[in-house]
Amino acid sequence: MMKILATIYLGLVLVPGISLAGLSPVRVPGKTYQEYLNKTVSSSYQSNLDKSEITEWPSLQTLKDFFWATRDQRDLVDSLDFNRRISWLYPDNGCFARAALIIQKAKEWNLPLPNRIFLYGNLSVKTPHSPEGYVKWWYHTAPVVKVDGEFFVLDASIDHLNPLPLQSWIDVQISEDSQNHEVQFCQPYTYDPNDSCAHAKLDTYPRGFSEIQTFLKLEWSRQLELGRNPSRVLGDEPPWVQTSISNIRSF
Repeated sequence: MMKILATIYLGLVLVPGISLAGLSPVRVPGKTYQEYLNKTVSSSYQSNLDKSEITEWPSLQTLKDFFWATRDQRDLVDSLDFNRRISWLYPDNGCFARAALIIQKAKEWNLPLPNRIFLYGNLSVKTPHSPEGYVKWWYHTAPVVKVDGEFFVLDASIDHLNPLPLQSWIDVQISEDSQNHEVQFCQPYTYDPNDSCAHAKLDTYPRGFSEIQTFLKLEWSRQLELGRNPSRVLGDEPPWVQTSISNIRSF
């Protein structure tokens, strides 16, 4: 059975030209983020929200409870009828779709909708979920909220254990050879850098829900590539269950 599953999913990876509607954040070696901005991003990139406009949540406990619950929730169903979480273990691509799904979950929790943060730069993040041990982006996006005057980013693709303070989220992505970066705060429904930042009104959940299926397939294949059992690590045994509660950071 495992060989059959591997054939199905690896076949999807090998098919050239998989069509994705969201703007890919993948940065090709030798290219800078400015090159991508100049060639692919519309004039809406220039707009920005002030930090004072960022959504505020009631407490740190609410933030952590929401983060842990939505990180673990297996309410997606893939093409093999297997219940899945959001594609946290395929960090390479799909941040736009993951963020759209988290914002939808905030709506379901009756919480104020998080804003979207976009970080632009020659980004590089160390991760055990890539064969190279890192992923490189020219932009990355995730939901952001304010709690007790501090800003936190909900991004389990970078940190499985907790929401990250804003500066920590930025710092972990900035490579040593390039400190240049730009930060953009946008409306909850800004999907990718080509969308309006300050005036996005159309619910992007349907786009995210549709596109996440591609990344679920790629995530399954990635686990096989890394020598893992996908039905276990994407099922009841994700990496963070191995982490002792004593190692979870407080903030």
